[in-house]
Amino acid sequence: MRFVKAETNGNDFIIVEDVTPDLVDIKKICNRKYGIGCDQIIFIQKQNVSFFNSDGSRANMCGNGLAALAKYTCKDEFIVNNKKYKCIIYQNGDIAVEVKILSVEKNSNYFLVDVGNKHIVFFDDNDDYLNYTDEYNVHYAKIAGNTINIITYERGAGRTNACGSGAVAVAAASGMHDVTIIHEGGISNVKLSKNIATLIVRPNIIFSGVTMY
Repeated sequence: MRFVKAETNGNDFIIVEDVTPDLVDIKKICNRKYGIGCDQIIFIQKQNVSFFNSDGSRANMCGNGLAALAKYTCKDEFIVNNKKYKCIIYQNGDIAVEVKILSVEKNSNYFLVDVGNKHIVFFDDNDDYLNYTDEYNVHYAKIAGNTINIITYERGAGRTNACGSGAVAVAAASGMHDVTIIHEGGISNVKLSKNIATLIVRPNIIFSGVTMY
């Protein structure tokens, strides 16, 4: 099976074209010791995309993954769970992904944000992420001027270097309309206009190859 390895701010992916997920040992391929290694594996057939986490569970969408797909395929529109996501490919290597913010709910010490997948955002580091990762991507965020530093634990993948949809969720929770998100693995920019976010990142294609499983 042919594949491409890509990353966006250190959030890494295996991209597989025209292969159905049921034919792939997802957990083995994603394993960093016994396989290729990645946070998520992305299956694409024409414009239709599905995401799977490294533990084999299905993910709803992934902003960094869509940016990596746009970089690799040069396509500017993808369909995930019957929803269209538009991308802009810039000549300097940046990719913009449009993400709709479905809901933002403020609670006593956290925000719940739905951007096509569910996120929980804390503006402190006093809560145990393990209490939430069965249902949410978890982000601990600290605001410093017009930048926000975040640490991310993704459902089905654990601690990751970055999360594109998480950057959008954190920006939406902060109420800031133009913000730089500093991940452990790199930098994203998020611009908000009403309920539409534009995530701007710079993905890279690392290598391609063939796996026997």
